[in-house]
Amino acid sequence: TAAAAAAATTTLTFAKSEDVVRLRRRGGRGVQRKRTTTTKSVLKNSPAAEEEEGEKNVLLTKKKTNVKDAFKLEPNEVALYDTTLRDGTQQVGMSLTLDDKLAVSKRLKEIGVRFIEGGYPGSNPKDAKFFEDNNNDSNNVVNNNNTFISAFGMTRRKGVSVEQDAGLQAMLDCPAPVACIVAKAWDEQCEKVLEVTLEENLELIEESVTYLIKNGKDVIVDAEHFYDGYNANPEYALQCLKTAANAGAKAIALCDTNGGMMPWDIEAITRIVVESLGDTMIGVHMHNDGGLAVANSIAGVRAGATMVQGCFNGYGERTGNADLVVIAANLALKMGKKVVPDGELAKLTECARTIAKICRQDISARQPYVGPDAFAHKGGLHVAALKKMPMSYNHILPELVGNSARSVVSELSGRGNVLDAAYRTGREVSGDMAKKVLAQIKSLESKGFILEDAGASVDILLQRAAPDYEAPFNVVEFAVHSGSTSFGVLINSDGNNNNNNNKEEDSLSFSISRSRFSSPRTSVFLSLSIYIYIRFDRFRLHSFVRSANAAARKKNVERDAENARGSSNV
Repeated sequence: TAAAAAAATTTLTFAKSEDVVRLRRRGGRGVQRKRTTTTKSVLKNSPAAEEEEGEKNVLLTKKKTNVKDAFKLEPNEVALYDTTLRDGTQQVGMSLTLDDKLAVSKRLKEIGVRFIEGGYPGSNPKDAKFFEDNNNDSNNVVNNNNTFISAFGMTRRKGVSVEQDAGLQAMLDCPAPVACIVAKAWDEQCEKVLEVTLEENLELIEESVTYLIKNGKDVIVDAEHFYDGYNANPEYALQCLKTAANAGAKAIALCDTNGGMMPWDIEAITRIVVESLGDTMIGVHMHNDGGLAVANSIAGVRAGATMVQGCFNGYGERTGNADLVVIAANLALKMGKKVVPDGELAKLTECARTIAKICRQDISARQPYVGPDAFAHKGGLHVAALKKMPMSYNHILPELVGNSARSVVSELSGRGNVLDAAYRTGREVSGDMAKKVLAQIKSLESKGFILEDAGASVDILLQRAAPDYEAPFNVVEFAVHSGSTSFGVLINSDGNNNNNNNKEEDSLSFSISRSRFSSPRTSVFLSLSIYIYIRFDRFRLHSFVRSANAAARKKNVERDAENARGSSNV
């Protein structure tokens, strides 16, 4: 019968994990479901079987829909593929623990990044464990239905069959539904690096893609060095892509691996690929060696690419990958593309800074869109104009990406900067007061002070400018005794250096004696302030101590002279 014939074409393949069964039909797609713990009849005429079959169909349909939706985009949508957890960790000075990787993955899921490349399961135990733990926790994350985990690998090795290749087997054992494999697309690299013929390289691509798809994976092929390969041998570079597409790859990413391409070349070559490969999803993967990774990614989208690979905050080897944060904002706000679920773009700043904190990397103050200084204004004319027209010196409203505009005070400021600083601290300042404080700021900065990040100092100036201000204390007298063995230099109380000690010790001592203030407790505050100054600025300390000692000696001489004349001690 037809039912019997259909049943005869069904094969069951058991994965290594004891609780997972992969169900495949010839010519169909592989899916996964949980194995039931009880044994029931699988005869189609059995009522129990019908009930179980209905439950299975719900699970299988949900799985199939999810896998299909990974590569099914809306007409104006661009898929973001984040590789922070793999390519980003190749950055010098950046190393993530398993908990770090899980935390980054969770935040990327919450904001709705389409693909998250979790790592290379064949390279180290930590990455293999990540996929296991991530799979267990994935159902508890908002926007999880919009995110798909990808495992990274490479085509089979030369001289090894796909069944015997350890890297491919690690990808099959990995629970990630998407497999991204890197393949060479530059003829010279094939011959000199892989040491295979051009025909052998095509076989590596075809056999690896076919094998992964046969075993239930959706495959993305990263065409490494594609743009350099196209410039060297366009026919062969395109042949590599067509081989992957014909083998069933869902998407192909064109890589500027060396990061040296120009945007106009990226756009022209990408357009040729999009026209040549038809329905296959085309992505771009740019490196920032020429400082153009973001621009090149945008150029690729202009040419028809619908996937952009990169790293949050531009992490990565050498000068980094394309900054997916900046790309997402540009695509959404400047090109009208959908890149994350509705409402999530306003969380971009928080997400970028959270991931930077997890990765123990400082967020760049000038990072476009999300940096603390991305919408900071120093010039007085700019601040005055922004109060009248918020877009006068901002290319977007900062709130669209969850950031905010701010002004800083300096010698370049106008009264608007001072008024804004007062407003942020809750003070009411008149125009005349602002003018007075601005004059003090300009005077201080002309002497070498820097007040643009000294909010407390500016607040003190505002406080002192108030009409009802009264000084909390007045310094009547002080004497300074200091010593330092920092850098092997000893400063005596007479201000001379004593370099007899050759030890380069790093210690400082400082004390205040015969101090008289109108308020006793202020002595503690002054001591603490000086201690901090010593601890963090030893070079200025030497000249400061000399000046302080000279002033003290002069004061002592004057006092002794007055005493000799019978004057009272001030």
